[in-house]
Amino acid sequence: AAEPDGKALYVKNCQMCHAADGAGNAKLAAGMKIDQALLNLVDEETTKKNDADLIKVIQNGNGKMKGFKDKLSEEEITALVKYVRSLKK
Repeated sequence: AAEPDGKALYVKNCQMCHAADGAGNAKLAAGMKIDQALLNLVDEETTKKNDADLIKVIQNGNGKMKGFKDKLSEEEITALVKYVRSLKK
């Protein structure tokens, strides 16, 4: 079977909060009264985490983010992590 499309999964499930470039949606952060840095997936704090840690966050959620373990397969979550890694230029 073909590998899940990490970008399509990101656009559908993640982009609303984390923005297209992964740096976080400033307007949403302001509306939720949280620091935009919490939504940043391309900062050092996130990129230094290993894949297993990122997979765990996607599965179980973190802070206001709900987990996706009931919505996405392990393969889809792995594809998402790979895509998020590609956002770091």
